Amino acid sequence: MISASRRSLIGRSCAAVVTLVTVAGLTFSLPRVGAAFSATTTNGPSAVESLAFFDAGSAFAAGDPTQGQTGTVDLTAYQSPVLVPSPNPWSVISSGDVHSCAVRTDGTLWCWGGNPDGQLGMGDTLDRPSPAQVGALATWRSVSVGNDHSCATRVDGTAWCWGDNSYGQVGDGTSTRRTSPTQVGVASTWADIAVGGSHACATRTTGTLWC
Repeated sequence: MISASRRSLIGRSCAAVVTLVTVAGLTFSLPRVGAAFSATTTNGPSAVESLAFFDAGSAFAAGDPTQGQTGTVDLTAYQSPVLVPSPNPWSVISSGDVHSCAVRTDGTLWCWGGNPDGQLGMGDTLDRPSPAQVGALATWRSVSVGNDHSCATRVDGTAWCWGDNSYGQVGDGTSTRRTSPTQVGVASTWADIAVGGSHACATRTTGTLWC
């Protein structure tokens, strides 16, 4: 079973949070936003999956797999953590209500799970039971996901969002759902981005904060 506690909790859009995740008696410190969990299992599989990210670059999941959100292909409900398959280590990972996204150390972006609003960034609304690559680029730096949308930054300093846009959370000036990564403005000075339930906030290299 995965258990977790947050040493400092400000909210999903916080700039810094430390999460302690314990699996099989071993505790790991996760100091980065998006490298934590969406929920934890207590008495068996929960309504959403639990997701833990480890310093060695491995990801483990447990819980409800009905929309493929554990990323383990077989749609089995796991009460104990199972490895999310990946040929390369993960560098950052983020989990939402029914989906997850992660960046590998090779700079590629992968998402899996429920996709009713296109939050996987595949250009459609089909669920993915295992990690599927978003586009073909290998220039992704970070990713953060919310309830039904996702955002990421690239190494060139641009920011991209996709998924549900009912409240303008994609940041493209519309309320139109986006099923593929859509650039946020034209700036190339984004340093990091954090996504909440239905909003996003990001910092620029100038030290300014935008939401």
